[in-house]
Amino acid sequence: MSKNFFKPTIKTVTQKNLFGNWMTLGAETMKRDYDLAWKLMSIRLKPIASLVRGRFGLCKEEVRLGRSFPYWTAVELRPGAPIPAGMAQILLPSGLYLALDQGPGVNLDELYDFVYNSWEKSQDEFVVNRSRFCLEQYGAPSRSPEKMTLLMPLASRIDIAMTEADEDVRPIFAEAGPGGRLTLPVL
Repeated sequence: MSKNFFKPTIKTVTQKNLFGNWMTLGAETMKRDYDLAWKLMSIRLKPIASLVRGRFGLCKEEVRLGRSFPYWTAVELRPGAPIPAGMAQILLPSGLYLALDQGPGVNLDELYDFVYNSWEKSQDEFVVNRSRFCLEQYGAPSRSPEKMTLLMPLASRIDIAMTEADEDVRPIFAEAGPGGRLTLPVL
């Protein structure tokens, strides 16, 4: 699939209350582990399948072939639905996300490679916020199970630069003398 095929947009995602489980996807067994993770999730959800609003895959790592990483299978449930036994709660914060809508046959390695090595480098304003979960949002099984939207949390380059500057300045302020007076080093 050509990287020119990817058409990213930036959208606001509202907070989501998800429930799921995680497992490590092995470097050599990724496809098998991925299929197993979703099969286990579907077994757990069978009694409440009609109460599922959305299916999500989550990870915090830069997904790359040749490396194992933790992967979550999760669902968003309709309000009032019982929480399936043995599932952890994952609160996905609202915010700006890079969205890439993909159809059947999407190659996730190419998709992540495009985001980290092409899109992100071409941006002046945003970068992917690697401290938060990336989401693979799948279509409802009854509609289009192979449709997937990759949602990657964004951070402003300015906010990141200010945070890094604050971290550089904090040790200086910690050395302030009596009365909060600060002696700045001569540069």
